[in-house]
Amino acid sequence: SSGINAEYGREGALEITVKYREQSRTVFIPDDRTLLDLKRFCFQKVLDEGKRVHMVYQGHLLRPDTAYLSEFTLDVPASVICQISHSTASSNLNSGGTSPDQGNAEFDISGILLPLLGIILVSCWLLAMSLTSSISTTIYLALLFLSVLYVIALLSSIT
Repeated sequence: SSGINAEYGREGALEITVKYREQSRTVFIPDDRTLLDLKRFCFQKVLDEGKRVHMVYQGHLLRPDTAYLSEFTLDVPASVICQISHSTASSNLNSGGTSPDQGNAEFDISGILLPLLGIILVSCWLLAMSLTSSISTTIYLALLFLSVLYVIALLSSIT
């Protein structure tokens, strides 16, 4: 490609400083380009080698690669930190080297954490109700507090 800077200039483009290790590079790219376009512009050789490029903005991993830059609500100018990792799966090459590592996917329990906590909380309520004579008011208040926290966490994960 002829280069994002030369092709679009500075007008109507996002100014993004890409930092990797001790180096930084400022690029100007329209917000209607995808994250993968930015990765390819800055790290084409690295992607060609089959490595994965991860970009982090304000502590959040930017993904998916197909998302337009306008979807990330980047400040202007924005500063993005990059991390490059080695890829082991051949499917990573087809997606620009950024698909999740298949080996780590089987150990990810984040999807079942809230339902698991809900089951534990319901079990505690059932136990407290069956032992009403030996459970103090403080225990009920603690369970009520934890239930409210659980509902807040559940609602925040939905939105």
